[in-house]
Amino acid sequence: MKPQTRSNLVQAGTRAVVTALGKHGLRGRRLKDARPLDTLQDPLAGDAFLLQPGVAAASCPEGGVVVIESNPVPPLPVPHLAKRGIAGVLATVPLRQASEIVRAPLPGFQHKGGVAIAAGDAILGDRHGVVVIPATLADQIAEEAADTVLFEEFNAEQVNAGGGVYGLHIPMGQQAKLAFAEWKRMRGK
Repeated sequence: MKPQTRSNLVQAGTRAVVTALGKHGLRGRRLKDARPLDTLQDPLAGDAFLLQPGVAAASCPEGGVVVIESNPVPPLPVPHLAKRGIAGVLATVPLRQASEIVRAPLPGFQHKGGVAIAAGDAILGDRHGVVVIPATLADQIAEEAADTVLFEEFNAEQVNAGGGVYGLHIPMGQQAKLAFAEWKRMRGK
């Protein structure tokens, strides 16, 4: 995953990403009953690395998310994975090493499935849940979701300055796009 994609995903969060996916006709990409291993953990953002029989977790690339979808779960070399710089762990099965993952500290989530995960798919997890983004759309979805969050910030600033909301009080058209582009340019975003 590109650093800018990771940054955009974390900035936008799962809610904005789900909205962006919906605009592409992709619904139901949020994992069922996803729970963080620690409520205070950092967001999880990275490319899926599927842990399968005969594949060592230690071969997960830097920035990857170790995805565990079946038992038995081999012992994870948690200190090595943390030192290697993986993004975190996502599992459908109970993790015997959950406390070790939290202490590492690596973000981790457990969930009940509901979405097929392919190797290389982008995974984003935060306090609102976990969403799976098809690898081919990850950069585009991340950019669109980050822009949505920025547009909300832009509109809030307009209202605080005594103006209206584009799309609600002010027609959403070319003028709004130009004003938003200028606002982003002035803030270096």
